[in-house]
Amino acid sequence: MTTITIYALFGDDTRVLVTDKNGDPIFWTINIVVLILFGLEIILASLVNPGYFNGFFFYLDIVSTISLLLDIGWVTEHLFDTTKPAKNSSSQQLQKAGRASRVGTRTGRIVRIVRLVRLIKLYKRAQQLLQEQEKNLLREQQFEEMCIYSNMNTPRHKQRSRVISRQITSGHRIRANSKKISSSFAVNKNNSKDHNNINKKQIQQVKMMQKKKKIYIQYKQIYTKNLVIVESKVGQRLSDLTTQRVIVLVLSIMISVPLFDYNTYIESVTTYGNGLSPIYAFQAEVETPIMIANMKMYIDFHKNQRKQLIEIVLKETTNQCCSHYPNSYFPDDLVSADTLRSEEKFTIELKIGGKIIGYSIIDERRDVQLNAILSIVRTIFISLILTSGAIFFTRDAENLILIPINNMIKKVKRIAENPLEAAQMEEREALAFEQLVKDGNIQEIARLKELEKYETTILEKLIIKIGALLAIGFGEAGSQIIAQNMKKGGEVDPLIPGKKIMAIFGFCDIRNFTDATEVLQTGVMVFVNEIAEIAHAIVDQYLGQANKNIGDSFLLVWKFQENDYFFNVYNQLELKKEKRISELADLPIHAFLNIMAQITLSKKLQKYQLNAKLNQRLPNFKVKMGFGLHVGWAIEGAIGSNYKIDASYLSPNVNMSARLEAATKQFGTNLLISGKLYEILTPKCQKQCRHIDRVLVKGSLIPMNLYTVDVNLQNIIDKNVGRDMFQNQDKFVNEIQKKKHRVQQRLLRNKLKEDIISLKVHISDRFKNNKELIAMREFFTEDFYKEWNYGFQNYLEGNWKTAYYAFQKTLDMLIHVNYIDGPSNTLIEVIQYHNMQAPQDWQGFRALTEK
Repeated sequence: MTTITIYALFGDDTRVLVTDKNGDPIFWTINIVVLILFGLEIILASLVNPGYFNGFFFYLDIVSTISLLLDIGWVTEHLFDTTKPAKNSSSQQLQKAGRASRVGTRTGRIVRIVRLVRLIKLYKRAQQLLQEQEKNLLREQQFEEMCIYSNMNTPRHKQRSRVISRQITSGHRIRANSKKISSSFAVNKNNSKDHNNINKKQIQQVKMMQKKKKIYIQYKQIYTKNLVIVESKVGQRLSDLTTQRVIVLVLSIMISVPLFDYNTYIESVTTYGNGLSPIYAFQAEVETPIMIANMKMYIDFHKNQRKQLIEIVLKETTNQCCSHYPNSYFPDDLVSADTLRSEEKFTIELKIGGKIIGYSIIDERRDVQLNAILSIVRTIFISLILTSGAIFFTRDAENLILIPINNMIKKVKRIAENPLEAAQMEEREALAFEQLVKDGNIQEIARLKELEKYETTILEKLIIKIGALLAIGFGEAGSQIIAQNMKKGGEVDPLIPGKKIMAIFGFCDIRNFTDATEVLQTGVMVFVNEIAEIAHAIVDQYLGQANKNIGDSFLLVWKFQENDYFFNVYNQLELKKEKRISELADLPIHAFLNIMAQITLSKKLQKYQLNAKLNQRLPNFKVKMGFGLHVGWAIEGAIGSNYKIDASYLSPNVNMSARLEAATKQFGTNLLISGKLYEILTPKCQKQCRHIDRVLVKGSLIPMNLYTVDVNLQNIIDKNVGRDMFQNQDKFVNEIQKKKHRVQQRLLRNKLKEDIISLKVHISDRFKNNKELIAMREFFTEDFYKEWNYGFQNYLEGNWKTAYYAFQKTLDMLIHVNYIDGPSNTLIEVIQYHNMQAPQDWQGFRALTEK
């Protein structure tokens, strides 16, 4: 098609230069063939090239192809009526035919400019070929480096790399060496056996080298497939748009040159000079009728022309009729030449023998005015074209590069201000896109899908994903690390100073994890993650954050805002005595109770109860967890070094939550709550807690009250109440639906937080209206707690024998439902260990036997 394109550009001009009229049909026939070939090219390109049909170059190719019709004489003769006039045609018909021919030629040359677009396509094709060559060279270079530097650990691989490297730089030497060795073998063919042995070795060496060459070629074919350089889609799109703008700009300017040219609309009259000669020929006569008639004919012919005749001067005649015009013979009221500007008049001289013997002056004001108008319009048109071009160039750069970069900067700043928001950005954008789909905004959807192909959009989304991963990986404890490092320049500094905060710390642990690991092996990761999915989701729902995952344990945090606490007179952090603080403190209790219920109801976790190996090792295996809750201060920040850090909390209060969780095994309960946390709970929540012991924890001098919330998880199954909150997640068939669900959950979470802070919602009301909680606590009646409180009060006062019988009674009160009350059983064992008598130094508390 390159040759055909060049012909389309220069074929018609070549026809005019090298042939006469008889050769025109040959060129016209070739033009028809070219027209057909270009039409086929457009059809094939529309079928093969994506994005070509109905695109910019599609319409340009159609226009340039149609312009070939003007190079076919048979067509232009009918279009512009330039067929041969009859012999009896008038001069006006001849003039009209000539004018039409000139218009046709001029129109063809203007439209032919569009074909220059094909030169640009040829240039782009040549550029692509050069890029392909560069890619191949780079692939070759990368492959050489791969051969030289990879697999250098073994002598065999080292030798192979050296051979391949030599063959890359001088592959042709293999044949040369082969020929030399073969000729050497032929010359020494009749020599001694020693020489024969040497030649055999040389032949084997050649065969080995040829074999290595084959291996090299195979390696090259395999590895170079992966070493592909992909052109930037943003750069490609910007290049295409720039090319389109330049094409439109250049074509518009080139078309405007003849479009706003005076000669395009006005044909010059050439009879002004020629008409003076017949008049002057009779100047020797004395006012002959012939001279007067010639003068009158000359004046009448040019009087009605666009360029009006205003003055005639014949110097060599004395005849009054013709020596000067206007005169008494031809008394026309014409404008004086002296009143016109030099550019508004034109003088045509009559010379004989190099001597000026007369002249005519023509009034060109109308042409000058028309030319001025065309000049103004041309200037305005070109200004508009250049301004539009600048606007389009700027808009393309803004849409493809500047705006995406600005969006990236905005997102980075937003992540720096609130790192935890990064996880929500992508979800909000996905929901916005889904809303566009619902609204049927096809144009905006198409624009966004087009932008998704570009690297800038990919980078923009990548920033959000990285921010989301940072937020998930570091959590709220690491938000300051992310924010400070993103705000400041320079190197990454993860080891920023810590910050003292107040929070409720929850520690939970998976029971029988060691046994489960030995049985499940690699499946233990799925096991832990399925439990973590439940725990983390519920903690998030109840306004908490998952901080650390420690194998079989999770550290969960409910962090108070800075305006929720203050430094007291002892320079220690203390929570304010406000109702909203108590409402917020109830949240971890409900979160852990909900986790227990969901682990019991989980369809995913039921498969482990049916696992034969687990049941063989642990009869009647069930997934269980222990929970510990404590409140206090902690230092929030980065723990580790520049090699590895964890964003977490350091404090004795964090350790206390872990100790409480460990103590749940001693007390046979699922949850232990510290007395310090109990003190800030709402009265409604305190009423649901049972005071089960007063202990002195190792490392502490102050005894601690321990509380629990009694639950019988089996009763949820027996009563068939509640539902698995994750069972409907299978209906989310795509990521958009999953993101929508997460956003809805986050909106519910934010609303819950607002309602709790504003005291519109009291979370502990769920003890009365939540079916799962009601079922879990059904057997723990007022009589049970009355008996327990009686026994526990005697236990604290040292009346252990009385306490023993009370605890025995509470233990028996739940036997009928196959439930062993862990706190009753624990204190019975303590009392029995001391022979039913309190120690002589008993002060109402005991040392916790385990850490």
